Amino acid sequence: VNPSLINEVAEEIARLENLITAEEQVLSNLEVSRDGVEKAVTATAQRIAQFEQQMEVVKATEAMQRAQQAVTTSTVGASSSVSTAAESLKRLQTRQAERQARLDAAAQLEKVADGRDLDEKLAEAGIGGSNKSSAQDVLARLQRQQGE
Repeated sequence: VNPSLINEVAEEIARLENLITAEEQVLSNLEVSRDGVEKAVTATAQRIAQFEQQMEVVKATEAMQRAQQAVTTSTVGASSSVSTAAESLKRLQTRQAERQARLDAAAQLEKVADGRDLDEKLAEAGIGGSNKSSAQDVLARLQRQQGE
């Protein structure tokens, strides 16, 4: 048996094993990212449902306030300034709720994006072992198997 050929085969096996390990890590990172995005989408859908429910309450409140305004306006002219203030307050609250929803969504997306880089940051910090094998590792393993 030609030792040079054996070493060449062992080097190719080591290269392929390293390639498989790298691809598995990429797949794992993509799965983690996908899960994070799915959670963000679910959370956003829930927030949208909450906002829609709150919007229905706001619409009902608005209709009630307009009815009260009509009754009050017909009896007392001074109530129009109070109604205007209430409507202004409602508009401000609605704008603030929309702005908060945008901020919450952006924060959620940022958390998801940060999760993708966690494995890379850990690797750069020297945390987590290397799963790469060398040609010598492959030769040693093959020799152990042949001896068995």
